[in-house]
Amino acid sequence: MATIITRVNGKPVWANSADMLALLIVAMQIGALSAQAHTWQRAQGWRQ
Repeated sequence: MATIITRVNGKPVWANSADMLALLIVAMQIGALSAQAHTWQRAQGWRQ
């Protein structure tokens, strides 16, 4: 497994690619839920 260095709050953090893939999937799911919530709010007339 490749080791990836990423930065969190300016501090280097070591994480293997499996961890990074899991975080990426979670981030994409959160983004999708957020977009879905915004669409629902517009449909309800909360956002113009």
